[in-house]
Order: sequence, then C-alpha cells, then structure tokens
Amino acid sequence: MKTKTDLLLLLLVLAEGGGSAFSAEGYAGDSIIIKCKYDKTHKGKGKDKYFCKDRANFMSFCGTQIESKASKGWQSKGKFSLYDNTDDGFLKVIMRDLTKSEAGKYWCAVKNMFLNDYTEVNVKVNKAENETVHKVSGYIGHDITIKCKYDDTGRNKSKYLCKNTAVGCEDRIVTDGKDQWESSDRFSLYDNTTGGFLMVNITSLTVEDSGTYWCAVDEPFAANSKVSVDKFKTVQLDVHSGPPSIEMTGYVGGAVMLNCSFLRNYANSKKFLRKVNSIGPGYEDKITTDVNDKWNTSDRFSLFYNSSGNFSFVKIRELTNDDIGTYRCAVDMPLSKNRPVSVDDDEHMDVRLRVEEGSCCERHMEIKAVAEKQLNISCRYPDQHTASPKFFCKERDNNVACRYKFTSQESGEKIKMDQYSLHDNKESKVVVVSFRNVSHLDGGQYWCGVEVNRDVGRYKMFITKISLRVEDGWIFLSSSEEVTVQVKTSSIPAGQTHGSPVVLPISVIIMLILIGIVLFTFVKCRKSRRGKESTSILTNTQDNNTTRADCDYEEIKDSSISASGHGAAHAVTQPPTDPCTDVHYSTVQLPISPVDDPTYSTVQSPANHSEGYGYASVTFRKSLSSNDASVTLNTDELSCDYATVNCPSHA
Repeated sequence: MKTKTDLLLLLLVLAEGGGSAFSAEGYAGDSIIIKCKYDKTHKGKGKDKYFCKDRANFMSFCGTQIESKASKGWQSKGKFSLYDNTDDGFLKVIMRDLTKSEAGKYWCAVKNMFLNDYTEVNVKVNKAENETVHKVSGYIGHDITIKCKYDDTGRNKSKYLCKNTAVGCEDRIVTDGKDQWESSDRFSLYDNTTGGFLMVNITSLTVEDSGTYWCAVDEPFAANSKVSVDKFKTVQLDVHSGPPSIEMTGYVGGAVMLNCSFLRNYANSKKFLRKVNSIGPGYEDKITTDVNDKWNTSDRFSLFYNSSGNFSFVKIRELTNDDIGTYRCAVDMPLSKNRPVSVDDDEHMDVRLRVEEGSCCERHMEIKAVAEKQLNISCRYPDQHTASPKFFCKERDNNVACRYKFTSQESGEKIKMDQYSLHDNKESKVVVVSFRNVSHLDGGQYWCGVEVNRDVGRYKMFITKISLRVEDGWIFLSSSEEVTVQVKTSSIPAGQTHGSPVVLPISVIIMLILIGIVLFTFVKCRKSRRGKESTSILTNTQDNNTTRADCDYEEIKDSSISASGHGAAHAVTQPPTDPCTDVHYSTVQLPISPVDDPTYSTVQSPANHSEGYGYASVTFRKSLSSNDASVTLNTDELSCDYATVNCPSHA
C-alpha cells in the first residue's frame, strides 16, 4: 500500500510540477515546529495524515517519518512528533535535535482514496550561533518567573507555553492577551509588548515540573502560504529542594530587617525587593536600586547591596497590617541577544512576613535624662524569643541604618562596653540597658530588638523605639557684674530703713530665679507651720521698749517715693498688730515707681530657730540704664524696693 501511495504522490508531483514548495529553518542541536495547512474538506476525523521525507527514487518516493492514524492528539515516533489540529485544519510537526544530515525535502500529506493532498517543505539546518537551551532552576514549593525574549515581528501574535515531553509539546497555557496576565492552573503568561518578552510564572513548584519548556510565538499562516514555523526559546527547568520559606514576624509600628545572600556577584545588576501578589500571578516591586554599598530608600522600604559580600539588607519600617505577605530579594537579569531567557529571582528565598499587635511590648518610649547621671532603660520582648540574642542600637543615616551599641550572645548574659551595659533578664522577659554617665551626645533615636534565626534566614525584629533627650540639671548663672553682700539681720532695727541693700534690675532670667526661690521658701514655711506651734519671742526695738512677738516673716510696706526722683522707695517694717495671729507669713506690697520696674529680694530663714542669728543674701546688679558697674549706699536717704529680714530665734 505504501508503494502505491508513493507512486500516486510521484505521479501527482510530476503532473503538477512538484506543487508549491515552502521553506523552514532550524538550528543544529535545537528543535523546529512546522505547521502545514490542509484543505478544510479534510478537517473531519477519519483521514490519516503523515509527514515523510523525500527519497528521490521511483521505487520509494517518500519515507514516512510519522503518521497520525486518524486520531486527535500528539503522536510520537523517534525524534518526530505530530499533532492533527482538526479544529483549525493544520498539522503540527516537531523535529528534535536537528542535524545537518536531516536537512532536505519533506512532505506534509493527507491520505485520500485516489490522490493525496500534500505540501512540500524544504528544511534547512543552520549552525547554532548561540546557546539554544537555557537552564534555570527553582525550589520545591516556591514560585518562579521566567522571561523569554521574542523578535519584534512577534509583538502582535499569540503566545503559548508548552512542555516538551516524549509524546509532544503539551500546551500549559495559550494567550492572545497583551500586557496582562493570563492564568491556567499554576501557570501564567504575561506578554510584555513594550519590552518584547514573555513572562512565565509557575507557582508552588514540584519535582514533576522539571523538564524542557518552550516559550513560543504562534506564527500564523501568511496569505497564499500553507506552511509556517513557530519561533520559540527552549528553557530547561530544574526543580530541586532548597532553603525553606522563612517565617518573619514584625509588630505594628516597629520594623524588620532581612539579610538576603546570593551565590554570585551582581554588582552590575539592578537589585530590588518585590512583594508577590497575594491574588493571581505577578508581583509588585517595592524598591529598586543600581547603587552598591549605599542605602537606597523609597517610602518605608530601604535596600542596601554589599558588593564585596554578595548580600543585601532590606528594611521595612513602620509596619502595618497591609505589609503582610510574601517577599523576595531579586536581581534584574536584563534580556539581550545573547541572553534571550532569564530568571530575575533565580537565587531568591521566599520570606513570609506576619505583622502582629505588640501587646507584650511598648511601641514607643520618650525618655528625658539628666546629663552626667546614670540612666537605665528597660525593654520588654515576646516570650517566644527568650533564648534569642537581643540588641540595642542607635539610628543613623536618616533613620535607616542602626549602629549597634551591643548585642547579647546568650540570654541572661550581661554585656559591658565602654560606658554602656546590657542585661537580659530571662525570667522577666526584659532587657535593661544602662548608661553609666549619660551625655548630650547620647541623645537621639534608639531601638530595642531581637535577632531571629541567626543560622538560616536570619532577620532582625525592631520592637521598641526610644526617643532619648538629655538635658542639664539646675544651672545658676554668674557674671563679673554681680556682687553678693551678706547683711546681719539682727543689726537692722525693725523700724529703720537706712542701711538696707538696694537691688537694681538687670535681666529677666535672674528675676525669674529669685521669684522661684521666694515661692519655694513660702511653700516650705507653710508646710512647717502645720507641724509646729508658734513661739513668742520678745525683742527690743530701737525706738521704744515695747515688747512684741517675733515672727518668721515680717510685714513690709513701701513708703512714699523719694523726692530725688530716682524712683527709689523707702521700705519700712511693721510688726503684726496681733502677735497671736499669723506670725509665720508676711505681706509684701510692690512699690509703684514711675521710673524703674519692681525688683525682688530673697528671703532666707534659718532651718533651725535655735541656731541664732541668720543672714540674708542680697545680690546687687548693674542697672541696664546705668554705665556705672559699682554699687553705693546712700546713708542719707537709702531706700529699697524690698528689704530682706530674718528674725532671730529667741534664745
């Protein structure tokens, strides 16, 4: 029967001059996909199709390579596979592992009762110029995204991904869509018409996914053409066990830092952090950088690539529930003529981030410290990280990097370094950080945190943020223009105004300090009144020998303004009319001066009345309106705004 078929085919060729011939080109060592269109009358089942090679002899005109046997689906024989697409009316033939000897004339034919319908195909095998098989690898349970470049002529054509098996090339997904994801089961395609490449995404890889895939452009039949050749890139995928997915936990408002390691140096490539879409294929690039050995920040995401160590640091700050998901560090492997296939995340490690409310720990602490004093800071941490190393660090580089003060290696260990120490209280789940002599340079932003999984998939969890402000204690100012005079209160008669010190205004700061001292003394004396009884002491005055009660403070009233016009006021002391009434407090009335502002004096009372005479401390200051820095006492008419009187206790 085969000889009769060959004879009929030969007679038809001779009668019609060999029919129309079409060309198909492939590369040595690669495969070729040839599509032969046949008449629509042959679309139905029941007619065998075959593909044969011209033998150029009368007795055996065509050596059949493969035959469809009138069945729909892939048929395979040796290096050949054939698929009869009865819906669209064409044969798809695959020739694998091409050699020079396989170049020549072939026939796509449909068997008829009398004359066969055939199409001549001239196959040309070229020398391979570039690598024809591109190897990529993935990890079990992980995802992989492969990019396949195509020619400019394929931008508006359909694309498909098929897996090359012993039977044929089984379609995994076919798409006519442009610049959008199309999915089928675990396989997705994205035709990037702007960049001229396909993105193939395979989720949840298994060992069975290993094998050869073709990223192909479905070449349509041209007008008056019965043959077309699909163009494709061959991808050899190897799926093997790799590092497990890392579970990373952070707390709302806190931060996490991930360490991503690479096997090769990617100093000349772009590095980025991407978040895998939770629904559907694809990902979202959070930050990209092509700068090495320097932090790059975008919003709350920061990336640092260490070119000498081949690793990246990734930091996510101010965590929210929207940050929950899967992340990976990746390297941009650009497509080119010499690199038509690439995998950006060939060495990636999936990191699944969980964000929780930190009920165990304080989110932010604001601390004020006094310079040159000891400071202790306590930070709580979660129970599950009792055995994990703890760290305390200070933020720098725009709050991205964190310079470590120290890190504990084991729980419970006390670490000392310079003026600092760290103690991990395992029982209380508290880290105590001590500054033995805090200084202004210590002010700034700090973090208390935990290091997790130091061996595999390590990351740092920043838990509590600390804002430290260092201030000075009480500061008493002094200058060369200040003179301090001590006046013995017992030498000043109760009714005498001469000899009292004169206090001139100099600055608002000193005035406020004096007011504070007066108020402090007032409150202190008021408290002491409740715990002790008033005592009556007799004293002689200079003007008369009348006896009256002593007191803690005397009532002071201002006299009329001096006729000299300098605005000085005479102060007179008047004892309380009733010695049994309020003897602990006095009433101070401010002078009304048209020239100078009122000034204040300090009142001092001995802590123990049995100590005898006390002294009042009065500070003289240079008047702002005077050029004379000295202070003189006018014995003729000396006045003061306020007199300071300390009544001695009765012996």
